[in-house]
Amino acid sequence: MSRRTLIAVLLALAIIGGSTFYAAELWVAPGHSTPGHRAIAQDCFACHKPFFGTPAERCTVCHAFDRATTVEANGKIRPGSPLLAMHREVARQNCNHCHTSHLTREVTTATPRFDHVMLSAATRAACSNCHLAPTDPLHPTETNRCAACHTTDAWKPATYDHHALFPLEPPHDVACKTCHTANNFSQYTCTGCHEHSLERLAREHAEEGITRLDNCVRCHRDGTEHGGRNEREEDRARD
Repeated sequence: MSRRTLIAVLLALAIIGGSTFYAAELWVAPGHSTPGHRAIAQDCFACHKPFFGTPAERCTVCHAFDRATTVEANGKIRPGSPLLAMHREVARQNCNHCHTSHLTREVTTATPRFDHVMLSAATRAACSNCHLAPTDPLHPTETNRCAACHTTDAWKPATYDHHALFPLEPPHDVACKTCHTANNFSQYTCTGCHEHSLERLAREHAEEGITRLDNCVRCHRDGTEHGGRNEREEDRARD
């Protein structure tokens, strides 16, 4: 090997070795560190434990579960978040299940995934511990019965068994707004299709001893005139 070749080889090794120490993250990491971890981007062992990956105890040196908070879109920490209680009750303290400290072309956020199975059963059953209570007219009486319509796999679209209360079969397979006017799904009306005046309704139902006319489905559960006679008797007994 000539002297010139030897110098070139040594110079190349020096450059490679120097760059390894100068930008070790770029050589071994899957991507750049998240903004919150850039200060320790060169200190791999701050998060990683040789042969053991990234154990939770390395994370909790900085991110203690009893001080867990959430970060708003502007990057500021929001104290008093309901997520504080959620992190305290994580069934398995596996931070990597939801979080990552490196960003790639595919992973663009520090929390790329979340699975409710990480939470304790009690926390999963009480959605309002983490989620704000709905304020729309449809949900004022609902507390923690979210699972009746929603799932933790996908919050939308919600499922609702309308057939259990009233079958949407012909001729009642109509658009929602036909019965639920003004986009208020907590109330309904039948007079949009059935041309009844209040006076006529009151007169015909008075003959049956029925005076409560605010809930047609109470007696007409199948949408027919004579459906649900047992409910009529129940209504008559109450009045």
